[in-house]
Amino acid sequence: MGAAACVAAVAIAGHDAWDTPGTLVLVALPVLAGVAIAIQSALNGRVGAVADSPWPPTLVNFSVAAVSLAVALAIRVAFRGPRPDACRRSRCSTWPG
Repeated sequence: MGAAACVAAVAIAGHDAWDTPGTLVLVALPVLAGVAIAIQSALNGRVGAVADSPWPPTLVNFSVAAVSLAVALAIRVAFRGPRPDACRRSRCSTWPG
């Protein structure tokens, strides 16, 4: 089954959920992720061909992923505070509940 047919099938199956706010964003995120993965694969292939080694694109992928996760963790801690068990040990009251 083609990609367009899959998208159409999902749209038809979930037609009653489209009135919920944020549904379009939840549908668009996997599409954008698929496009980003395709672009990443193409760029990795080009970098690997120019470098004549798989290590440079691997290092770039690892570095970007590590920085992205560190930023996501910093944002999460900034908005939600430390983990609940860390609060229990230090007796902080920043975590709800």
